[in-house]
Formats: sequence, C-alpha cells, structure tokens
Amino acid sequence: MENARIDPGTKYRGNFERTQKDSEEKVTRTLPRRHTHNSQEERWHRTLEEGVRAALLQAGAPTRFWSLALTHWIFNYNRVAPAQPNDANETKSPYDKRFNETYPQEKLIPFGTGCIVLQDGLKTGAKFNARGYVGAIVGYGPFWGSYRVVDPSRLNETGKVTIALTRDLRIRKGTFPMRE
Repeated sequence: MENARIDPGTKYRGNFERTQKDSEEKVTRTLPRRHTHNSQEERWHRTLEEGVRAALLQAGAPTRFWSLALTHWIFNYNRVAPAQPNDANETKSPYDKRFNETYPQEKLIPFGTGCIVLQDGLKTGAKFNARGYVGAIVGYGPFWGSYRVVDPSRLNETGKVTIALTRDLRIRKGTFPMRE
C-alpha cells in the first residue's frame, strides 16, 4: 500500500499510527463528517448496505442475520457481471476475471430461499415420520453444492439459531419460509 486515506476516527489511533510512522506509506486524514473525501469507499459501503437490507427484507429475516446476508450477498455479487458497466472492459464479473470462466448463474440462490433438508436415519417405529424439514438457505457452504441452512420453525419457537451445513436438500425457488 502506497497511500491511505482515513477518516479522523479513533479506530486509526494506537497500533495503526505506530505502524504507519515506521513505514514509508503516505497517510492522509480527511476532514471530520465529510464523506465526500472518501466517496468511492463510501459508495461501496452504501452498495453493501443496500444489498444486505434488500436480502433481509426479501427473506423476511431478522436483522441479527445481517452478517450471513452480507457474506451471501457478496458471494452472489462477485459472480454476476455488472448490469451497467462503466466501460467496455467491465463486462465480466470478478469471478470471471479471476478464473477466466463464467460462474453458472443458475447456481446462485437468493438469501433466505426455502428448501427441504433431508435428514439421515429413521428411528425405529418412525416409518411415516417426516424425512426432512423446511429450511431457509442463509449461505453457501465451503464445498461445491453445499449450503448453510437454518430451520425457521425452531427460530420462531426458541429464538436460537442453529445453522446446518448440507448438500442433502431440495431447493424451493421463489419461497421464503422466514416470511411465514
């Protein structure tokens, strides 16, 4: 990093200042309450905030899911080409640029989309019990085709959040069980 523009907040005091003094980096402090001095960064923060807010509203998810919505939204954002590119070179998504291939768009799922999570193992005498439960996708898993899923019925009953990581599910596009 050659140059850094930072606001005058206290988060850049202490270790940051000591490290910066020892390096040859140029640090410029902007004026207080002047968001126009960091307009590109502030615009990106606004885009993130609007994307997360839209994801939470569409899913009907509580605001405590904001961090999950953020990571999910960024995953999708990085795999979709810009709708209105600034120039002719910006017709590819960040994923396309890095891996030199287009991400399959049908694999992208909106935050909070409904699914049926299949459960393993039936208990004795439970022949006619449900073999799965209705879940809501709150993120992508670390393995190809895996998802992070929350059970909205347990969320409404107990208020506790348990996130399952699974590939064993059927996606129900257009449904958002956290709304119900």
